[in-house]
Amino acid sequence: MAAIVIVMAVCWIFEVLPIAVTSLFPIFLFPLFGILDAKDTAVFYGKEIIFLFLGGLMLAQGIQQSNLHQRLALRIVSVIGSKPAHLILGFMITTAFLSMWISNTATVMVMMPIGISIIEELKTGITNDNKKLISRFAVALMLCIAYAADIGGMATVIGTMPNMIFIEMYQTIFPDKAAIGFTQWMMMGLPIAITFIITGWLLLTKIIYRMPKDNLLKSNDVVKSQLHGLGKITRDEALSGLVFFMAAVLWITGSDLRLSETFTIQGWRTVFGLEMATDATIAIAAATLLFLIPSKKREGEMLLKWSHVQQLPWGVLLL
Repeated sequence: MAAIVIVMAVCWIFEVLPIAVTSLFPIFLFPLFGILDAKDTAVFYGKEIIFLFLGGLMLAQGIQQSNLHQRLALRIVSVIGSKPAHLILGFMITTAFLSMWISNTATVMVMMPIGISIIEELKTGITNDNKKLISRFAVALMLCIAYAADIGGMATVIGTMPNMIFIEMYQTIFPDKAAIGFTQWMMMGLPIAITFIITGWLLLTKIIYRMPKDNLLKSNDVVKSQLHGLGKITRDEALSGLVFFMAAVLWITGSDLRLSETFTIQGWRTVFGLEMATDATIAIAAATLLFLIPSKKREGEMLLKWSHVQQLPWGVLLL
């Protein structure tokens, strides 16, 4: 067993094979070495937590196809203002919030173009005295997006893959212990994420890259211009956002919330006697709903179609 783990670790670290292929080693190595038969080994590749992550990825894909994520990002950043420190804080909050629900990579892909457009706008018409300031701001802005994407992923179960792996390992090693639900994770992860966002912002703007208090030209106009270019919120954006919001509410309110020894707020699972329904049930049901709602943006299609799902990181699900 230890030898197999070492071989897999070496293959993962040095990428001898694609990471997803290496994750399939137990399927044939465990039976060959008499550790576990293939039937029992295969069970670990289809656990409930895998379908929670799959459903979450499909919901995120639905939001991306409607372009709602870009509207949310631009709206939040536009409210913050154009002072350097405020802009960086706005980018960190927006990036972290998006990363709580969609993948870190997708979040960065949304935020990077917005950040780059602001930097390019700042470069026009600047004096030599301001070049160093703009350069310092640009580095801080790019770093804040990278940091906040990782930090935001800690706040929810579906925020990033390591969270899912931890819960799967926890349930495997301690099957008799109380399960960690969506609400329980947020109660722990959200305060940590908020603390890290504040700490990261202070480090970037007050210590490492000291930012002035003056406004940076008309940088906020860039964001407002991009937001104006999106027009009014579309039907696809509203419906995909509504489905995701309903799923998030069900995730958060599903488990009992114990506030004291004598007072517990019952979740909807307890109230309606649906203890068999898990967070994965909600994720897959909500994702299925996106396949049933017609899209106005793409005539004759649904909000989510299978070709969109094929773009998901299926290799990650095998890990």
